[in-house]
Amino acid sequence: MNTRFLNNGDGTVTDSLTNLMWAARDNVTDIDWHEAKEFCDQYHVGGFSDWRLPTLPELRSLYDERVSHHVTAAIDVSQLLLWSSEFDESSENAKVYNLGDGSDLESFSYMPAGTRALPVRTEVPPSSQRFVNKREWNRD
Repeated sequence: MNTRFLNNGDGTVTDSLTNLMWAARDNVTDIDWHEAKEFCDQYHVGGFSDWRLPTLPELRSLYDERVSHHVTAAIDVSQLLLWSSEFDESSENAKVYNLGDGSDLESFSYMPAGTRALPVRTEVPPSSQRFVNKREWNRD
């Protein structure tokens, strides 16, 4: 049994190794980098509104060559190419992570061909939280 990834039952998945919370599924349609950033920035699931595009190291942490699509079954990816937050303003290129082989790619940021957005947020560890009510946590 995989205890690293916990499906929270609210459209989110918590990674106990990296302390990241992932959306349980990507955006499910081709999207360019600018749209992907906006999608993640405006994502509101699980009672949280601090979602963002993941960094390349965060996306790399999902890669597992032993499982289908090289990512835990707890996260539903509809395509193997995921946008990262890395963006070069001078070239208008952005980095894409390829779950197919675990490689980093560079793509023109306005090119939506086969790329998806997978929102992530940094989860606050329970030791630094204080319970406020059934659905809210605050930092001490």
